[in-house]
Amino acid sequence: VKKLSTISYSRFYLPIVLAFLSAQEPFLEIRPYVPPSFEQYPATQHVDHHYPSSNELDDLFLRFDGVQFNEDIIYPDCVSGSSCYDGHAGVDYHMPLNIPIISPANGYVMWAAFSPPADPCPGGITPNGDQGTIIVSHGANYYSVYLHLNPPLNVSVGENVETGDTLGFNGNTGCAINTHLHFEIRKNHWP
Repeated sequence: VKKLSTISYSRFYLPIVLAFLSAQEPFLEIRPYVPPSFEQYPATQHVDHHYPSSNELDDLFLRFDGVQFNEDIIYPDCVSGSSCYDGHAGVDYHMPLNIPIISPANGYVMWAAFSPPADPCPGGITPNGDQGTIIVSHGANYYSVYLHLNPPLNVSVGENVETGDTLGFNGNTGCAINTHLHFEIRKNHWP
């Protein structure tokens, strides 16, 4: 009886399942991929992976390569190669002036302001006025950071943003030689 019911089941349901599957169109034919209307821009500066992280309990620094040291971090010089850090913790995207910068995910604006640039600017760069900066919290202690934005900023502190919202427009404010977006993802800290 069990064998008979399995045969009956497969004779009844198998043609229905096969008909259903053959009637389905491939996903990309139903919803083809449409590339974004904006251009993609090259990265012109990468993240400095020698950015040190500090263990506040014992004041030791751990470099990206695993070397520990407890001397002062000397920027931009190095002492025996142990304290090297060029100060660049993000990715720079070279693009034309005033390209809209959009939020990669839903979030909450933690910082949106023009503030004085680093003093002195790294590499002896002459600053271009106050630097436009936006920092967005995306939850789970992740933050996206945008530097060198032109006025006006499209968001304010305390505002909620959604994926694709325009935050502002790229520029060359602060310590920037040319027009670009400095972009970072930070974990566990935003300032």
